Amino acid sequence: MTACAYAPDGRIFAGALSDGSLQIWSTTSGFSKPTHLVPHPKQQLHLETTSMYSSRPARIQKDAWDKDAEVSCLAFSNDSTLLFARADDSTLRVWDVRVLNEPLKVFNDLPLHYGQTDICCSPDGDLIATGTGSHQKGEETGQLVFIDKTRLEVVSKLGFQGGGSVIRTAWHRGINQVFVGLGSRTAGTVSPLRHSVQATEPSCSRTRGGRS
Repeated sequence: MTACAYAPDGRIFAGALSDGSLQIWSTTSGFSKPTHLVPHPKQQLHLETTSMYSSRPARIQKDAWDKDAEVSCLAFSNDSTLLFARADDSTLRVWDVRVLNEPLKVFNDLPLHYGQTDICCSPDGDLIATGTGSHQKGEETGQLVFIDKTRLEVVSKLGFQGGGSVIRTAWHRGINQVFVGLGSRTAGTVSPLRHSVQATEPSCSRTRGGRS
């Protein structure tokens, strides 16, 4: 399993497996039963232990993506009906967890260079955001891509100065501000955005050397 997520309503749990399948467990009907108890960390220094959990997913969608693709993040919509999957095959897939036959939408041309690349949702649940890798179609930096949850369309793309891929995102529910983590092999930057999707540039940025 390369990525997992709980639904906000706590009823289901989703996992992306390396065999290309998407699996969903119900948390209300025998979700997981431990078959071995792992001792306290201090005891692990002296005893050789193993642990195993047995569980049966309620639903399995085979061939949800290519077996060579690694899913970096799973995220549910705020109403727990949609599941978003970000993968290193340059896609973001959207699934209706009530009907797992085919994805509702597949967004392509979203390069992913880091396995930590994630997805976040706006506080009102209307938008989702994810980052792309650098050097997309000749661009110097990655982008923060905003997608309308209802229309399932890209509504905005925001680039950043200084190079690097957009890797991590966090959308603060209280102040409605997005914090973006960018990185490359040589530098890292954190940029908070003033007005989320309406922003045209970061309000400020902080690198390893300080604030700019």
